[in-house]
Amino acid sequence: VVQQKLEIAGKAMKEYGFINYFGMQRFGKFHDTHEVGIAIMKGDFEGAVNIIMRQKPDEFPRISEARKKWADRFESIDISKDENAAREAEMKCARAIQRDLGRFMNCEKSIVNSLSRKPRDYKRAF
Repeated sequence: VVQQKLEIAGKAMKEYGFINYFGMQRFGKFHDTHEVGIAIMKGDFEGAVNIIMRQKPDEFPRISEARKKWADRFESIDISKDENAAREAEMKCARAIQRDLGRFMNCEKSIVNSLSRKPRDYKRAF
């Protein structure tokens, strides 16, 4: 019975196709969303945020600079030794770059907004 249902479903998919739930409209245009998904599945929310926020090719200079500022937010801090300084630096950076992110950058804006209020809480940012 299961085999028969699978064959029917496979035939229908071959004949009619399927709805693409995994296109750019859902996961972005930079082809790195699979990396975000893998990081999330591993429970590495900080890594997922860093993938989303990293510099992308061919973006407007203002956006590219905001992403660079984000990448460099801990530049002068040893985050393994000074968590308070790391939180403060992330909060300041998040607040500073919010206005520089593009109008349709909803994911990035949401993450930065969350981290401006609760720095270093990457799981919550999602």
